[in-house]
Amino acid sequence: MECLVLGIGDVHGHWADVIAAIDAATGAAGRKPDVVLQVGDAEPLRSEEDLAGTHVPAKYRSMGDFSLL
Repeated sequence: MECLVLGIGDVHGHWADVIAAIDAATGAAGRKPDVVLQVGDAEPLRSEEDLAGTHVPAKYRSMGDFSLL
């Protein structure tokens, strides 16, 4: 059996996009990926306190949607 691997680049806090990519890969392959590799900047921020302690360029400074997962 082949292993289906999905690679996802910089998320920058947009975790709903990760779920959408997994759903798209599942539809295209006819099955869920066996492994999802998230590479690059993830920014899984849980709270405003996490955001305050994060050193990122201003264009990426936002809470994102990790807390909704």
